[in-house]
Amino acid sequence: MTNILQWNIRGLQANKEELDMLFSHIRPSIVCLQETFLKENKIMTFKGYSSYHTYDSEINGVAHVGSAILVNSSTSQTG
Repeated sequence: MTNILQWNIRGLQANKEELDMLFSHIRPSIVCLQETFLKENKIMTFKGYSSYHTYDSEINGVAHVGSAILVNSSTSQTG
């Protein structure tokens, strides 16, 4: 069964611990995150997940918006 988790996380770094707990309890197949607030030079990795990030505007050195899709490595890919 495919489980999809969507979260307006309002800062990936600030909520990484909670996200790790969700991964260990729910083990979602796909995770869609909005408002990650990651700068382009900052990449966060999660064990067992491939990650795809978009980075957006940076104002006065502070990242704004951004999104990420995390795909569980055990999720099958079909054409």
